[in-house]
Amino acid sequence: MTDQPPDTGVSSDRGFTSPPRWVIELKHTFRASPVFAFAVLVTLGLAALNGLMVLIMQLQPGFLGMTHFTELNHRIHDLTFGFIVVPAVIGMLAQLRRPAQNVAGQLMALIPWMGLVLTLLLTLVLTNNTNVLNPAWIGPAAVTLIAAVLHPTGRGFFRSFSVSRVNWLMLVLVLIAAVPLLAFAFTNIERQGNVANEHAGMGHYGFMTAFSFTIIGVGLLASLRPDGWRLAAWVASLLPALLGLASVAYPAVDSSLGLVWAPVAIAWGVVFVAAAELTKDAAVEYRTQKPRIGYSDFQDPEKNPENQRPVANVPGLVKVIGIIGIVLVLLFVGMILFGGGHGPGRHTASSSGIENSGDVGGPADADEAARMVQVTTLDTMTFEPSSIDVAAEETVTFLVTNSGQITHEFTLGDAAAQQEHADKMAEMDGEMVHDEPNSLTLQPGETKQLTWRFGDAGTLEYACHEPGHYEAGMRGEITIN
Repeated sequence: MTDQPPDTGVSSDRGFTSPPRWVIELKHTFRASPVFAFAVLVTLGLAALNGLMVLIMQLQPGFLGMTHFTELNHRIHDLTFGFIVVPAVIGMLAQLRRPAQNVAGQLMALIPWMGLVLTLLLTLVLTNNTNVLNPAWIGPAAVTLIAAVLHPTGRGFFRSFSVSRVNWLMLVLVLIAAVPLLAFAFTNIERQGNVANEHAGMGHYGFMTAFSFTIIGVGLLASLRPDGWRLAAWVASLLPALLGLASVAYPAVDSSLGLVWAPVAIAWGVVFVAAAELTKDAAVEYRTQKPRIGYSDFQDPEKNPENQRPVANVPGLVKVIGIIGIVLVLLFVGMILFGGGHGPGRHTASSSGIENSGDVGGPADADEAARMVQVTTLDTMTFEPSSIDVAAEETVTFLVTNSGQITHEFTLGDAAAQQEHADKMAEMDGEMVHDEPNSLTLQPGETKQLTWRFGDAGTLEYACHEPGHYEAGMRGEITIN
């Protein structure tokens, strides 16, 4: 037998370089299933549009009135909504080449939308709340479903599912994670329906619930190991790690996992992907009874007499997800350093320093207020009135006027919140202080308002933390009956 020269990708008779394999496969997908390929591109386009809006809000605050993502107290919720979209985008990208060998990617793309629909149904049934319904995800969800129906595998879509493929170690890890994730999900469902603040009004707690369902769903899919399962395994490990990183960066922001659970989430992601990679050979063990058939031999009747299905080139997809993960982390770090968060020397504005549920309450919309209370700040380092009575669960709007000649504050909260705000004021060292959901900064003659939904009976404090003011006694007491 004469040895064949190596394939250099150059045609000796025509003198041009052949296109890369992925380009050939992409063209094949469009030729074989043009309607399906179009649905995939529409889904990716809608996701890209949402991402572009977020980017514009970061670079140009106030664009078309969209300043939402620039507000730090929404940072965990906004990031989480972005994380929810990750499985859909990556799963649909995988469909552009070898869709028949990446059914796991198509299913993975459906999971976040299924999680949002399930969250919507649960919040509607349990709390009569529909704020989770949002056009930002309805469009991509609908087109993703259409793509799944049009998938080139047709009736053979679930052919690669079997009990023999299940990775029991990965399945156990998912079930372990499901316990805290479900607790987290139902806590957020309760908050979505019962907490009166802007987060609930925008469906943010529902997004946190859907994210929990998404992690569980993608993890279960990876554990079943259908064709293309390793891509799902990497995504399942990436999602909790991303939320953990966000929680480390913003530990005091509403819905953060905090500095205890955040490392646990990151560690679980590392363990899960390690389990997937260390046991990946078991996924093809049952197939090794016959020679593995590659794509180049799939249609050769001599090399593939029994018409075996080709083995997917999953490692290439693993590289893709690795690159995407690195890009996401770099964007995340860049946002921290340049987006006004916990970067070096930057002011960190928490939502209130207080958990927006329980005995202290939280911010609320002005139209929910049962009454308005007028408060005046005086240069004598006092408030007028010096004490206020409210009812438990009452929502009150405070109309605060600075009648003096110097800057004053109106900061509402318990002792811990007051101390936290005082510490931040000390760190600012005379720099401009921005309003927060529980704090107003008022220049001479300025009037602003703050709306608060109070919780259980007890006492809170309103105070001014301009240098020396609190120490001079500029504080008042709120009694919650």
